[in-house]
Amino acid sequence: MISFTEPDLLVTSVEGEHSNYIAGTKVHGGSSFKDHLVEPFSKWAKVNSAKAWGISEDVVQGLWNDKGDSTKAFGTAVHKLMENEINGLEVDGSLVKDAINISRKLWLKNMELGEKIHQVRKDSKENYARPTHKDIVALMKSSDEEITKYSSNIVSEFKTLMDSIGYSKYKQKAEVYVTYSPLQMGGEADLLIIIDEEKKICRVGDYKCKDKVLDKLSSNNKLLHELEKKKASENDIIRIQLSFYAYCLHKAGWTVLGCDVFGRNGEWKHYPLDLIPMEQMEILVHKYLG
Repeated sequence: MISFTEPDLLVTSVEGEHSNYIAGTKVHGGSSFKDHLVEPFSKWAKVNSAKAWGISEDVVQGLWNDKGDSTKAFGTAVHKLMENEINGLEVDGSLVKDAINISRKLWLKNMELGEKIHQVRKDSKENYARPTHKDIVALMKSSDEEITKYSSNIVSEFKTLMDSIGYSKYKQKAEVYVTYSPLQMGGEADLLIIIDEEKKICRVGDYKCKDKVLDKLSSNNKLLHELEKKKASENDIIRIQLSFYAYCLHKAGWTVLGCDVFGRNGEWKHYPLDLIPMEQMEILVHKYLG
């Protein structure tokens, strides 16, 4: 793999692993860095849900995993659609078709369990196993032809958004792998928006397909230590990882003006965010990764 920030650096991967290596040592990724500063999901949520629903903790975890896999499959398809668009390739409707087929199978697998939970949850409005991401819901009963058309709309709607915020005039690069080898840092940014290539000025972007309001504060999201926050938004968490990529770019001489989250839940929404200041990132990466 070629590093955008250190093109002479050899980055390798091992088949079957999700990790990369520099000179035989595992790379610290943006996600693992973020985990130092974000409170893990509480195990008590699973324990309490299992008691309330009258099922085992393992069954709760399995259902949550399946619901997550459904949304993740759709998100992966959208990422690939956007990558293909930036690289000048045609829209491949099979990407979203495959993702929706996964959602259909998981829905059928968990339908009976979801109905059982629905009957005992006081705040339940529908079968708990039913997909809630608006795009997935819209496509669950769609034909292959309708899914292909919908896929094209996802791409065209994103292009319209980029026009409206003035980003279409800038060069874009998809799935950009950045590194800072002195600290074994490396990770892949979804999108690099190059404002001025000669002067090395850019913005870092991320696509998120979640059935949550990304800028809503929640006590389920807590930031720790130097970034402590009792209630945080999904964007607060995403910002940490994007700042990790920005730091790698910064060390390679780039000026990163900020970051952009492009959320997709039935429609595209743009969230421009400030980065963690690079002076603070210098302290954080050396503390947690040094």
